[in-house]
Amino acid sequence: MNVSSLSRLCYGLGCSLALAASTQAFVITQESFETIPGAAYTLSNTFDDGTGDFFDRYEVPDLTNLYRSDFQNGWDGNYGIMGQDFNGEGYDATQVVAISNIDTSLFQDLTVSFSVGAISDSEFPTYEPEDGDSIELYATFDSGPRYLVAAFRTNGSAGDLYNDTDLDGVGDGAGLTESLAEFIFPLNNTGNLLTLEFEMTSTDSFETLALDDVVLEGVAVPESSTAALAAAAAAGLLVMSRRKR
Repeated sequence: MNVSSLSRLCYGLGCSLALAASTQAFVITQESFETIPGAAYTLSNTFDDGTGDFFDRYEVPDLTNLYRSDFQNGWDGNYGIMGQDFNGEGYDATQVVAISNIDTSLFQDLTVSFSVGAISDSEFPTYEPEDGDSIELYATFDSGPRYLVAAFRTNGSAGDLYNDTDLDGVGDGAGLTESLAEFIFPLNNTGNLLTLEFEMTSTDSFETLALDDVVLEGVAVPESSTAALAAAAAAGLLVMSRRKR
């Protein structure tokens, strides 16, 4: 193979690799709550009265509690977040799971996926719209404004929680059940450091909520993905050219 042919090959290979790198999504961070709260994530509070009022990280599936034992499927790993009746113990009805200061500076086209579940009972009006029972995800980039990414709410009357697809305050999409289901949402990348906050609201009607497997993905920005590949292709071409001489 002559140098001219090799040049075309290396150029084509470099372009192909650069194109692949520019469209491939990478996992930036994944949180399955396998470690205790602290550096990786935080919980606004942790409490458990031994029966129906609790909010914490639990080993899953958890057969030690009547309410948590309903959630058998859809977990990733051995631990997850569950909570119910937060204000029953004098805490705020809304508790927060936060994953803070995620470096997104080298990525674009961000998406976040997570698995959530909630008690589903057609005979018992579990979640009350007037009480704000829900799961909501908020995102903040750098020191900018916090904005709503996703929400799971009632459909306007007491009952189950549903994906609020248009974020108008009423659940109109897929319903949550005791089997955790994965949902994925795009993020408006407007900064370098991202904080994700899951606000889980449960009042006093046995509204168990579950969260697990938060995954942030993004596509590498061209400056960080193609430059290295182009340099590698050029270096390979230079070596082969010298060998030809």
